[in-house]
Amino acid sequence: MSDFDYLLQLMPTSRVLLYRVAARRTSLAFDISQVLKLDPTSAYGLYLRVKMLRGYGATSQLGEALDQAITAYPRYMTLHQIVLSTLQPKWGAKSI
Repeated sequence: MSDFDYLLQLMPTSRVLLYRVAARRTSLAFDISQVLKLDPTSAYGLYLRVKMLRGYGATSQLGEALDQAITAYPRYMTLHQIVLSTLQPKWGAKSI
């Protein structure tokens, strides 16, 4: 049994909270995809997609979302800043 499973047995409400967070994340992803289907150049939809995907780290999906957003809005620096902050070390290590 993993430490995580053990903690969930001690705190059963944590499992419920985890499911709620996962459901909200899934709902948000669905909503964003629907907005982008209606208007693939929606600045706020593209921003939310990049912002949401940064939580998963530097993934290929984040790169694709950034590419799509940059194609529509090449001078929107906020998107670049979001992705660059995702790539920066967060544990006190130094950048190369």
